[in-house]
Amino acid sequence: MTELGRIIKSVPVLRYVDDAPFRRRILTQLNRQDLRHRLGRRIFLGERGEIRSSLCQGQEEEPGALGLLLNIVVH
Repeated sequence: MTELGRIIKSVPVLRYVDDAPFRRRILTQLNRQDLRHRLGRRIFLGERGEIRSSLCQGQEEEPGALGLLLNIVVH
């Protein structure tokens, strides 16, 4: 079963190595995700990256609000 699992995992890796358009699509997605993370760092408290609320509830709400704001900006 372990060997079968290795074969199943190696098929996408071989496709990635062999298929140039597939690699370009993956690179495009990685670049989009990287840009979204960079935008999140810039928005999140002016690049300071600090959660200032001392309350547990506030600490949970700030990243949620950041996600909502990012989705609004990206949309």
